[in-house]
Amino acid sequence: MHYRVLFFALMSLLLAACSDDSSNGGSGPVYSVDPATIDVSTAEYCDITQAASCLFPFPNDFFTREDAGTPTGRRVNLDRLAMPVNQNGVVFEPTEHNRNDGFSIGPMLLTYVPEIDIETTGAATIFDMGASLDADAPIQLIDAETGERQMIWAEIDQVPAEGEPRALIIRVGKSLQNGQRYIVVMQNLLDAQGNALEPSDAFKVYQEAIPSDVPELENRREHFESLFDSLEGFGVERESLYLTWDFTTTSTENTTARALHMRDTGL
Repeated sequence: MHYRVLFFALMSLLLAACSDDSSNGGSGPVYSVDPATIDVSTAEYCDITQAASCLFPFPNDFFTREDAGTPTGRRVNLDRLAMPVNQNGVVFEPTEHNRNDGFSIGPMLLTYVPEIDIETTGAATIFDMGASLDADAPIQLIDAETGERQMIWAEIDQVPAEGEPRALIIRVGKSLQNGQRYIVVMQNLLDAQGNALEPSDAFKVYQEAIPSDVPELENRREHFESLFDSLEGFGVERESLYLTWDFTTTSTENTTARALHMRDTGL
């Protein structure tokens, strides 16, 4: 009799475990995004966390590759398929840019955030750049090594005609350091009515740790987890993010090599 009771007890536990694999009636966890619905056709040369423009956000280490032969360990790697085309149909040639081991130390950071209202969001403007140094600033630029926040300000591009998409421009208050990696933080962004803006589906896959079997998405998961870990150490929670990315500035050697070569040759 004892063994029969033990048997039925074990069977009950087993059935309970099998039927309680989630709070959704055993059908598995419910995610806000289905990774299979995300367009990854351009993922090899475009950053699909920002689908509005192939080269956004920029500058961005996504558009580089590892290169042990450079001082920064990286090399710009812009693909011609991602390049803009002028009104005459001529594709921008990225060869000279791809010589560099990083991006400008005085960059104009570009991204696209539909419906963002700078004032309602509380982002730093040219009249109060110091606000970008606050730990809870909605738009930040952080030294990836030290965690030091850089002085920046944000504005909406005024060049496009009314009704056309307008880029969000982030400008630095002073030049960055050569050969250094920086992390861009965009968190708790709002529209003019004070409504929170939703990240792109592709970014949600990483932010919410949604599993997928899409190689183009999984190729970047480890990198985003590294970014989230770094930001958590700097006081930024992944749940608050609208978008984050990183970029590396060019080395001093890269910037001066050609000029020094001409000087030395001339002398």
